[in-house]
Amino acid sequence: MTQPNQPRAQQQDDPSRAPRRPWAGGAVSTERRRRQGVLARGGFWLGVALCSVAVGGCAKNSVGPAPTGPAAKLVFTVQPSNAAAGAMNTPGVQVTVQDAQGNTVTTANTSITVAIGTNPASGTLAGTKTVAAASGVATFSTLSLNLVGTGYTLTATATGLTGATSSAFNISAGAAAKVVFTVQPSNAAAGAMNTPAVQVTVQDAQGNTVTTATTSITVAIGTNPASGTLSGATTVAALNGVATFSALSLNAAGAGYTLTASATGLTGATSNAFNISVGLTTVTGSVIDGSTGSGIQGAVAHFLRSGVQVAQVTAGADGLYHTTLTPGTYDVSAEATGYVGVTLYNTAVSGTTTVIEPLTLVPTSPFPGGISGSIVDARTGVGISGATVELRLGMNAVSGAPLATTSSDALGQYQFSSLPNTYTVLVNATGYTTAVRTGIVVGGTAVSGQNVALSSVGSSTELRIVLTWGAQPPDIDSHLTGPTADGGRFHVYFAAPGSLTGTPWAALDIDDVTSYGPETITIVQQLSGVYRYSVHDYSDRFSTSSTALATSGARVDVYRGSSLITSFFPPPQDGTLWTVFELQGEQLTAVNTMTYESNPSTVQVRQVTAGGVGNDAMVIHADVTAHPKP
Repeated sequence: MTQPNQPRAQQQDDPSRAPRRPWAGGAVSTERRRRQGVLARGGFWLGVALCSVAVGGCAKNSVGPAPTGPAAKLVFTVQPSNAAAGAMNTPGVQVTVQDAQGNTVTTANTSITVAIGTNPASGTLAGTKTVAAASGVATFSTLSLNLVGTGYTLTATATGLTGATSSAFNISAGAAAKVVFTVQPSNAAAGAMNTPAVQVTVQDAQGNTVTTATTSITVAIGTNPASGTLSGATTVAALNGVATFSALSLNAAGAGYTLTASATGLTGATSNAFNISVGLTTVTGSVIDGSTGSGIQGAVAHFLRSGVQVAQVTAGADGLYHTTLTPGTYDVSAEATGYVGVTLYNTAVSGTTTVIEPLTLVPTSPFPGGISGSIVDARTGVGISGATVELRLGMNAVSGAPLATTSSDALGQYQFSSLPNTYTVLVNATGYTTAVRTGIVVGGTAVSGQNVALSSVGSSTELRIVLTWGAQPPDIDSHLTGPTADGGRFHVYFAAPGSLTGTPWAALDIDDVTSYGPETITIVQQLSGVYRYSVHDYSDRFSTSSTALATSGARVDVYRGSSLITSFFPPPQDGTLWTVFELQGEQLTAVNTMTYESNPSTVQVRQVTAGGVGNDAMVIHADVTAHPKP
């Protein structure tokens, strides 16, 4: 029986079958053909076995993964991330060499270079920027950018390959590290505010502004070629990382000043050098009739320095005059037809504006007259007996032999008889600081009420503010505002006299409502911040056109310890509120402006040197209205 489907080799060896003809092209031995058939049969069944265990079968003729093509392009496979300026970008950026199909070319050791693509802040890329690929991947583990910016990108390039651009990323500011002068001090005149305002910025180590910083920054004089004094608020808290010093000034002319800036925990800075020139000061004042208090129009004032006249001015309506002078010390003389001339000695001119004590003339007369008054304690108003009282010719005449000397009686009273003129009354008493006032003798008249208030010698840290005035208006008040420990503001005045043994560490002694004064406010402990002293004409508080305060003969003397620091006189202007000065630490700054407390809506709010507080007219109006006197 015939066997179906026998293999060819088996059929060939079967003796029952007829012999086959040899292949064309040559005889092949039977043994050789047998061996080839066995190999063919074995290879066939091995292929079947391998295909049966392959997951997808043997659909193709090839076996194993497709081969990788040649390197064609670069791809960012680990993108750069957001980071702080100067900080390393983590995780490390990776760039991969791929073929055209996106397969990693693991045999590639290509040198790849990264650089900044989009550069929104003109930053600089630091770190190793060229790296050889390992197994087709280049890792950049030390990259950083120095400037804050949004939307940076990186590019990757390699010779012969298509480059790549990364995703966008942002760089933010690092930790606060230093302060820098970003608006430098400029050249200015002595006493004038430095403009534009000096600015100091908090920056990270890379020079980026740390906009979240609210650091308190202090400026001071660095190089001081003329032993000048820096005025204005010298410590300011940064806002959005920037501290603005808007009221700085220097009082002494010199070349090559510098400022320093410092803040706790940060590296400080020194400004560029700048110069302070000899500036001009606007001088205002008046020439008045001592017997009536009215201005003398047409009076002539002469300004002398070291005995040489440097300016002359004629008084206009109401006896007012204005001139400009270089800062310094002057003697000022005045004369007018029908009056005895007078000289005001050793008056200081400084800052941008100086108000000079009214030049007081008395009418000429052949008859002698008298001067009298009381020597009183500035705190209590009680008369001081046994005080030495000297009379000198001229105003602020404190040296040389006196024309006459007397002592105050048991009630503190004194008197002189003399020829008509303007005099200096100088008073000394044990335990008190020497004080002076201008006194007048009017022919044929005894002018009383020419009182002198003596301030007791206090500690070197104690500050005393003494207000005195004439017969009219009868009620003038002292007002002091200042900082409190909780960040608020206190107001010391007749209805809230304060305390020297607790908050606010400042107090008003007495409220004089019957002319002359004195009224003394004492500060025994200063807190950080601005203190402001004002004088209010309570008698004319409802007026909107009063000159009574300007012509009251008011005088404010400021003492620290046993020394008279300075004296202030009201500007010759209408108004019922005289803002006299501001005090911050040891720095006392003249304000000398007149406004109207009675109509606060028309008061131009004045920015202060620190503390963010406005003109005290608003505060005084509210408190005086709420606490009227009987």
